[in-house]
Amino acid sequence: MILFAAVCGCMMAQAQIDAISITQGETTDWYPFGKSSRIDVTIYEQSNPVINGKIYDLSKGNVETAFGNDPLPPIKKAAKNELEDKKKEANNSMNKKAEGYEQIEEVKQAKEQGNAKVMSAADAAKIYIDHATNESTIQKEKHNGLNAMEEETQKTLAGIQAAIAGYKERMKNNINDFAMNAKNTINALGVYYTVEDLAINEIDKAVAAAEANINNATSEDDVKKAINDAQNQINQQLAYVQDYYNKLQAAKQAANDDVDKAAADAEVAINQAAEGYGNIETVQHDVVTFQTQLRSVKDKAQLSINAETNLDGVGQLKENTIQQIKDMQKKAEEDIQTDIQEFIALQQNAISEVELKADTAKVEINGLGVDEDTKKEGKEQIDIIVSAAKTTINEATNKNKIYEANVQAISEIYNVVQNLKDMWISVRENMTIGNYGTLCWKYDLTAIDGAELYAIAGIENNRIILEEVLAEETEAGAGYVIRATAKSLRVKNGDQYTDTPLDAAECNGLQGTFVDIVEYTAGDPENKLEGNYIIYQNEWRKCGVYTGLHAYSAYLIMNYVPGTAPARAPGRKYISMPLPKETPTELESVDGSQCTIRNGKFLRNGQLIIVKDNKMYNAQGMKL
Repeated sequence: MILFAAVCGCMMAQAQIDAISITQGETTDWYPFGKSSRIDVTIYEQSNPVINGKIYDLSKGNVETAFGNDPLPPIKKAAKNELEDKKKEANNSMNKKAEGYEQIEEVKQAKEQGNAKVMSAADAAKIYIDHATNESTIQKEKHNGLNAMEEETQKTLAGIQAAIAGYKERMKNNINDFAMNAKNTINALGVYYTVEDLAINEIDKAVAAAEANINNATSEDDVKKAINDAQNQINQQLAYVQDYYNKLQAAKQAANDDVDKAAADAEVAINQAAEGYGNIETVQHDVVTFQTQLRSVKDKAQLSINAETNLDGVGQLKENTIQQIKDMQKKAEEDIQTDIQEFIALQQNAISEVELKADTAKVEINGLGVDEDTKKEGKEQIDIIVSAAKTTINEATNKNKIYEANVQAISEIYNVVQNLKDMWISVRENMTIGNYGTLCWKYDLTAIDGAELYAIAGIENNRIILEEVLAEETEAGAGYVIRATAKSLRVKNGDQYTDTPLDAAECNGLQGTFVDIVEYTAGDPENKLEGNYIIYQNEWRKCGVYTGLHAYSAYLIMNYVPGTAPARAPGRKYISMPLPKETPTELESVDGSQCTIRNGKFLRNGQLIIVKDNKMYNAQGMKL
């Protein structure tokens, strides 16, 4: 058995031990390196001791003679030398990695910090080696130190590389910022887009070349040269655009002066053409109109000239404007002589506008949800408005009266349509107050009178929950449950319209219909009601084979009803209705159409029908 004890304190150059003599099988303490160390010694066969795994021959004497001199110092020295060599190697690697970028602050810091960490790892390993008591521990501590130094070296090399990369990235950002400032300056000058684009493209090329050169740079000098070259190229483009801008401004000033003179000459000519006719309203109107248009053309042209970015464009705008002014002058002189014909055309245009508005309004009336008699009355009112407007326009002696008649007619036509939109529309008659029914309307609503509106909220405690819906919250084509508060139900339509009812999935199970659903035979795939539910006597009842339903009503598809109802919203009415009976004995339509299930009675077209064993009989018992 070998017993080991921790060894601490500095080892001496040679073991200082006292001669000991022990018998086989005994164990004693041995202090080979002074009082700070202890090794257990055990005597095995042949009276030879085993010390730290090594058997010593005691045939010539005691433990002191067998142990001899301490062999560790040379091994420790060799290990420390390896650490020193590794430190030099690390320093050389760092210097090589930083070559060309030594003056960059981040590179300096990375290298200095790396050297310090490598040195610290070496010093720590030396301390552990000094404290080692056997060769195995020395080699272990040396190996750990070399590994730590290598790890710090690699981290430092990566840090230097990152510092160089970061420096290059900053330099690229600097040149990009420089280029962006130049581009902003060019954009602010507002020169012709081809000039601007050419300069910006050259700037972009300079930046791209600088970035490539920076990426490939092997020294800080290479980076600085790449930046200087790019800045010189960017400044050249900026100077070129600035020169173009200066020439452009001078050309604009000259063009504006020429346009001013042409407009002033034309205005004098128009006044001369109207001389002697200024008291005639239409002539005076022509003079004012053309002079106003003339100034407008001049002003717009000068705005265009001032906004022009191309030198050639400035010259072209000037020539086009001067020619346009001359053409306007000629036209004004001709129109003053033919103002009567122009006035007639103006009257006709006003009448045509009113007629067009009337035709559009009639089309809109056709699409409203009012009865045909109401639609007819609205169209007749529009015809009267158009006729009166034509008379007023044809008798007018100036443009103001034509304009006023035109505006008034259009406004009155609009009011006719709006009044029809705002009128109450009858939806249900002869309702029983307090009874429930359904409604599916093609329009959204702005108001409702005679019933409360409810939407399906879900199922709670085996009951269907209804949540109140305000008229202005309705959707066109959606199915709703109604509860009568009067004998008649009236609504006001909104602007939303649809030709197709919303799917039951969008209405929590309510599927509306805009057309009558007639009865179908058993198994007919077109039978939309069989197996679904309608409201009868304020309860949900399952529909049989021959059930029918009136247009603008809704039936319930139970699969789409949510399994739970949401929390009650403040201020909203909630009503619960029992879940539908799956096997009712009798069913009649609350909406007036025939509805039934197997083995019961129902009314069809006012005739009592008896169903027994899926066969229909009349009241006299005859099979139908």
